[in-house]
Amino acid sequence: MKSSIVILSLIFTVTFSISDGQERVPKNISAEFDQLLHYKREFEKYAIKSDKNKVHMTTRDSLYVLYLTKVESIKISPDVYLTYIEKALKRGSNDRMLTYSIPYDYYDPSLPFNPNLHLMRRLDFFRIIKESLFDRGEVALPQRTPAFQKAGVDTVATYKLIKL
Repeated sequence: MKSSIVILSLIFTVTFSISDGQERVPKNISAEFDQLLHYKREFEKYAIKSDKNKVHMTTRDSLYVLYLTKVESIKISPDVYLTYIEKALKRGSNDRMLTYSIPYDYYDPSLPFNPNLHLMRRLDFFRIIKESLFDRGEVALPQRTPAFQKAGVDTVATYKLIKL
């Protein structure tokens, strides 16, 4: 009985602290950007899979919604995310974490690929977020890396597949 009262009080505390009407500030902003990139790549993966097998369409659509929701949550909080990005851009190459390469778009790991076309520094990823989401007000990140676009490689317009 005592344990159920404690559990109920914890549930009410969490419920009322979350729904107090204040905007939620994420504890780890970097993890929020990682999640954005994860949703982007997973959506791209399932967009390709759904072209081959219609079974993957529901997963693709769900990931697309998650991706766009994450983009929107970042765009509506420029005081949090844009401030974080601008501070990171000022630190630039002095911060080792910003110089590591990260996969930006989905690529089939079973096929040979040019890492220069699919990987970018975290610092460049922040630049892309700032330019595309905050400066230009786009609804999603560019599908491919700038290096991929400069190479003139033909690409499928994955983001135009979904109409919600």
